[in-house]
Amino acid sequence: MDDAKTEIGRVPKNSREVIVVCLSEYRGTDLVDLRIHADYGVAGEYLPTAKGVSLRTARLPLLIAELEKALAEAERRGLL
Repeated sequence: MDDAKTEIGRVPKNSREVIVVCLSEYRGTDLVDLRIHADYGVAGEYLPTAKGVSLRTARLPLLIAELEKALAEAERRGLL
């Protein structure tokens, strides 16, 4: 993978922010990046903020497993 980020998708957070999911590489380490991007009123363009998390892509299955647990618990509680 090159040094450029590859955007995978966006999840709306609220009316002015989205969570952008990217794959990237930093110093030879492949990463998945979940970053908040905000609409600062610049022609509808979302710009990255400092809020977010990057982790090695090897940890992605663990993250997904925990998110699946959160989904199941939210469904159990009737939140979805």
